[in-house]
Amino acid sequence: MMIMVAGSNTRGVVGQCLKYGVPKLYSMLNEKKEIEKWDHDLFLLVDSGAHTWNKETITKVGMKGKKKLKPAKQFIEEYFEFIKKHGHKKLAFIEFDVYGHLDKEYINEFYYRVQRLKLTAKFIRVYHPILDGDTGDVLRQWVNEGQEYVCIANDSLHMLDKIFSITRDKCRVHGLAITKLKQMEKYPFFSVDSTSPLSTVIFGRYSRPVMGFNERDDIRKANSIECYHEDEERIENAIIEVKKTQDYVTKLWTKKGVTWPNLKW
Repeated sequence: MMIMVAGSNTRGVVGQCLKYGVPKLYSMLNEKKEIEKWDHDLFLLVDSGAHTWNKETITKVGMKGKKKLKPAKQFIEEYFEFIKKHGHKKLAFIEFDVYGHLDKEYINEFYYRVQRLKLTAKFIRVYHPILDGDTGDVLRQWVNEGQEYVCIANDSLHMLDKIFSITRDKCRVHGLAITKLKQMEKYPFFSVDSTSPLSTVIFGRYSRPVMGFNERDDIRKANSIECYHEDEERIENAIIEVKKTQDYVTKLWTKKGVTWPNLKW
């Protein structure tokens, strides 16, 4: 299982990811330049930035954007050109799943447009229960069509048993911001991502890596406590913690007989 660090290159986090072999996620919305210059062999997942638009419609949670968003149709066309330009690289692009702004047919057609490009890069669809009323029929259709990698988000947490019964042994699953240890221990995600490692700069934490990488309530409660470690040291320790957790859950699923080969480029 891969645990990807999401967010900008705060305090040299990319260097620490490379040092410890921890994969990275960048957003097309805020980190376009970082994606363009990425040339490492380390896995890079490219998020479309759809979550920011979806805060207005599907999720309606989180901080409001600091700048006015472009119309969804304009942004998705820019995303298409970006995918076409960088599609020769070993990247995985996440679908622009803004169902509150674009209809299902429009997003489906975008998927087929990308497929017709026949790129080296992967393009990953995002399943939401609103697509089929919690039946899983859309996800089942995607798997039957040969999807090898799909994303799910927090709106699918109530359906995890059904989702993994559909994808089992057929399709890899990425959990967008789904990194609770209990969830990773119970379900065989291929990958997950979180911005929690970067929160070490915001909240501070002690310097010893510990298991349970995203149990952060205690850190938030103690955010007024002075931290005597430099930001760079806290970042490194957070990446070490991610690596330890990643190795732990990977070993756990290997013992259960569940392993996922690397993606074929």
